[in-house]
Amino acid sequence: MQTKHFGLCAALSAAALLLLAGCAGSGSTAAPTLTVESSYPLQYAKQFTVDECTGGYELITIADSQYLVVPQGAAVPEDLPQGTTVLQQPIENIYLVSTSAMDPIISLGALDSIALSGTKADGWYLPEAKAAMQAGQIAYAGKYSAPDYETILASGCGLAIENTMIYHTPEVKEQLEKFGIPVLVERSSYETDPLARMEWVKLYGILLGKKREAEQLFDTQVQRVAPLENQQPTGKTVAFFSITSNNLVTVRKGSDYVARMIEMAGGSYVFDDLTDSGNNLATINLSLEDFYAGAKDADVLLYNSTIEGSIASTEQLVEKWAAAYELDPLLVYAFIRTESGFDPQATSSVDARGLMQMTEETFYWMRSKIARDEQLTFADLYDPETAIRFGCYYLHLCMVRYKGDVSTAAAAYHSGWGTVDQLLQIEEHSADGETLQGFPYNQMHHYVNKITACYQTYQRLYAGQ
Repeated sequence: MQTKHFGLCAALSAAALLLLAGCAGSGSTAAPTLTVESSYPLQYAKQFTVDECTGGYELITIADSQYLVVPQGAAVPEDLPQGTTVLQQPIENIYLVSTSAMDPIISLGALDSIALSGTKADGWYLPEAKAAMQAGQIAYAGKYSAPDYETILASGCGLAIENTMIYHTPEVKEQLEKFGIPVLVERSSYETDPLARMEWVKLYGILLGKKREAEQLFDTQVQRVAPLENQQPTGKTVAFFSITSNNLVTVRKGSDYVARMIEMAGGSYVFDDLTDSGNNLATINLSLEDFYAGAKDADVLLYNSTIEGSIASTEQLVEKWAAAYELDPLLVYAFIRTESGFDPQATSSVDARGLMQMTEETFYWMRSKIARDEQLTFADLYDPETAIRFGCYYLHLCMVRYKGDVSTAAAAYHSGWGTVDQLLQIEEHSADGETLQGFPYNQMHHYVNKITACYQTYQRLYAGQ
């Protein structure tokens, strides 16, 4: 999937840092005490906070993780909260996996802080990023699930900036941290306001020693859109959409940042009434008929062609839906191979259908969550995109429910949540009550072994690709 250049006024991402274990100031000066002076003012962003501390230290919180930015040459305080990652400036040789971080870093004039990319040169729309990779200034170091550790270590990498997909390969995060490389998981995509996404540039400014530049960049962009906030609605209606390979129309929900940008520009988003539906996704798929009914009178049609593009193979479908539901594509391949042997017409003895072998009951449950308004039937599972889309979403739910543990999620995919939840209550099968260490049923045991073995084989064969 190619990366899109939204510019500074579009989605901006989260941060970057350098771990310096035990590298406090030299000499006999006692380590300082961390004292919070004030909260750094943020106008829109909700997914991170910054506490400004005495001595120029800044404590960043993103979700449940904290990072202390230590000024160059300063000592590390001794009373840090447990689990705090220390980031000593200057921050250099970043391994950038989360593509949304590139644009704000370029805008700050800090491209030279990035040494490694998780995206190949031909995957970038940003000309500066592509040119830097083609010139050898930034090296490809493997995607998030299969990093090239040798290249990363040889570069003196001080930081890995990831997106939330890293939570599905926790062993990668753990390995990077064992090598002394801090991992920051950016969450700008969880912001629902476009100005909130943009405000993440301030976080990069703090980390890269360009705080004032970041504030000026952000203020300039806010001033550019300020006149829009005060203007009267134009009365124009707008539809923003793309077409999938199986003739469904993907539109943004009314709570999404795209709908908010249309509103800021004076327009009225025609699908503003589409809500979350309980699945936390930013988009929803409509049938062509339903889309036509909602958009036929729209004054402006915006077709998002760079998102969907042209899907021509199972590989592209897996990449598309694995990314949409934050899964490792190699794990999806392991399930497809185990379930159907890549036969789109596969049908089991219990009438589970398609590439990822879904039963009728599960299909209609998934449809109620992600395709409520689509006229899909159980037979549509023989369509590769429907099968992969629904299978990926169900696997995503299993991975989230069972804390990203592949074996437990596989057991749940095969035998159901109820069966796994019962086994988790038995100490013989689960030491922590959250993941299974034992699989007492023969079919479950055999299935989990096949999934994990296949997944490991794909990881060995395709690491770094």
